[in-house]
Amino acid sequence: MLRRLSVVLWATLFTAVVSAADTYDGATNVLGISLVKVGDSLYQDVKVTVGTIVSVGTGPSADTFDTYNTSNGQLSIPVVSVGDTLYYDVVITVGTIVSVGP
Repeated sequence: MLRRLSVVLWATLFTAVVSAADTYDGATNVLGISLVKVGDSLYQDVKVTVGTIVSVGTGPSADTFDTYNTSNGQLSIPVVSVGDTLYYDVVITVGTIVSVGP
């Protein structure tokens, strides 16, 4: 029973990480962000173009949403999906804001 519970818990956590991942469309250079924190404010369903890639990490992050640093203009992304590949702890500069959801 404990093994089954472990498998179910792991599958649930993995699904949450994948569904919360940002998505990048290389054809349009647009990054879709489900949730981003800017200062004390949270924004949902944000789309931005990518300026430059500053860094890419090697493993999952404890963060659950993106964070935009207004002092250096960098966006820290816990997980981003590019096609079938997941990248972790990605830091970019933002090109332009395409849209912000409700």
